[in-house]
Amino acid sequence: LLKRHSSEDVFGIQLASGYPDQLTRISEVLANSESNIQVDFVDINMGCPLDLICNKGAGASLMMHHNRLQPALIGMVNTLNGIPVTLKM
Repeated sequence: LLKRHSSEDVFGIQLASGYPDQLTRISEVLANSESNIQVDFVDINMGCPLDLICNKGAGASLMMHHNRLQPALIGMVNTLNGIPVTLKM
């Protein structure tokens, strides 16, 4: 579902999840050379205030749960092989 258009100079994706294992797993998929997905950065959405998102532990509610945020960041940084990870707050 992710495809970089040839006209895009910078291509990043934004992820929303409240679970470190999900964020780490998608990072593994993105870093996998066989997936052929080329991204310049991966952003974690921590700014969405919608109840639908926050009630699942994602979006703005992730800021309140350092015990989930820290392992997610560590897992993502370790698997993305130098692709920058940013946080939207």
